[in-house]
Amino acid sequence: MPDYQTREIQIDEWKRRFPNNQEEALRFITIINNAFLLGRKMRDKIHPDDRIMELYESCLPNPRWFLQCDNMELEHLVFMTEDAYRCSLTHNLDDLEGRTFGDLFEEAMGSAHD
Repeated sequence: MPDYQTREIQIDEWKRRFPNNQEEALRFITIINNAFLLGRKMRDKIHPDDRIMELYESCLPNPRWFLQCDNMELEHLVFMTEDAYRCSLTHNLDDLEGRTFGDLFEEAMGSAHD
């Protein structure tokens, strides 16, 4: 799992990966930040290849607890992305396992409605 606290800023990676959608990629980073309540210092440290569930698990108070409450980060991520890009992400939350933030961004951009 990446050490998000000490990682370098990843904005250039998003711009390199999505050269035709740089502004939207930066907007998507803000959606990630808001969904996961990351704070300013973490905002620019998410890489497109970061797995959604790894960041989610790093936000949990204790990943070994069987039953625990979360802040609905995954639900917020999906709903905020659908709202921002006026798209319908057809998968359920269980389908986020193994997917990256770059995957989700590409899906949102590919199904966005003007």
